Amino acid sequence: MKTKLVVANWKSNKTVTEATAWVQSFLQTQKKANRQYVVCPPMPLLPFILDLKKSDVALGVQDLSPYGAGAYTGEVSGYSLQDLGVTYAILGHSERRKYFHESSIMVAKKVAQAIDFGIQPIICVDREQIKEQADALSTDEKKKVIIAYEPVHAISTFGGKEDPLDVTLGVIAEIRDAFGKESVVLYGGSVSPENSIVYLENEAIDGALVGGASLVAEKFSQL
Repeated sequence: MKTKLVVANWKSNKTVTEATAWVQSFLQTQKKANRQYVVCPPMPLLPFILDLKKSDVALGVQDLSPYGAGAYTGEVSGYSLQDLGVTYAILGHSERRKYFHESSIMVAKKVAQAIDFGIQPIICVDREQIKEQADALSTDEKKKVIIAYEPVHAISTFGGKEDPLDVTLGVIAEIRDAFGKESVVLYGGSVSPENSIVYLENEAIDGALVGGASLVAEKFSQL
């Protein structure tokens, strides 16, 4: 089986104490083979989880600025993240689109910034956003992004019931039609140790974007 990408989205959770305890627990837990793990904490916690890099776990962020370094109060640019070893960025998550009114155009600007600073963009899309988001990217950008299919009804914040596999595979086919046949596509939506085998053992799915289950190190290491 090919290596699957498993991305932890901690959202706005954990203190420094909780994050360091999570790291210690995860590093002591037997992790599955054929997995590339990525952990995306709240940005203030990044310096406190650097030990993960020693075990080949990649670091990511849950957002970044659509602008470069400069007079953009409150923003965190890709330039600022380089020295922390950040190599992935979740962009356009449904919660960002809903609560912060991010458009596909805004997400595309963030994609451009991530690429400029050597950070791999992971774009989240619901089914209805696929074409709009693809159209907002250049042909070259579409080749450089990872797509996370994130059905809103399946996210714990908005409902919390995972999509049936046949539905997921149909949407993934639509994503590859829009972004490119070779696109790397993840599934994200109430992924847990109990249901992950359905998604991660399917060759059409390249990995998972994990929310709630990623907050417990033992659960995340089982994915």
